[in-house]
Amino acid sequence: MIAALLLPGCNHREIPSSPQKALEQFYAATDVAEDQLMDPLILRGPDVVPLLIREVPSRKMPRRLYGILAIGHIGDGRGLDVLKQIVSDPSEKEDIRYGALRSITLIDRDLALEVAKGYSDQEIPGLSRLQHELESGRPLERRTFEQALRGEHWP
Repeated sequence: MIAALLLPGCNHREIPSSPQKALEQFYAATDVAEDQLMDPLILRGPDVVPLLIREVPSRKMPRRLYGILAIGHIGDGRGLDVLKQIVSDPSEKEDIRYGALRSITLIDRDLALEVAKGYSDQEIPGLSRLQHELESGRPLERRTFEQALRGEHWP
């Protein structure tokens, strides 16, 4: 797999040099598919999570949903408290609450099931589908470091 990442002609991306640079690249990204918006954050990994924890509570954050989702795709438990706060806030948009719950799911399935019990599909549309996915035991799709590095677009 590493060889495939390093082969000449492969369209691999550069890993951002710092967490701040990753956040800047995330905000500035253009001409990429939605699933690729998170790539600078995923490529930087866990050390960008403190910046995301600081940024995602703000409803003025550009591309906020994708910042929330990036915490889950990175899989860093330090983001769980802010994600739970977002899920529990009824004044948040439904897609933001669902994204926060999905991120919790990517980090801690058992916690996600526990959090989800307090809500209905009317409060968080798509919740029953997510609960079914959780209860099935199948892994949720996660955007991997390798996919981000290669700039792959999900089918």
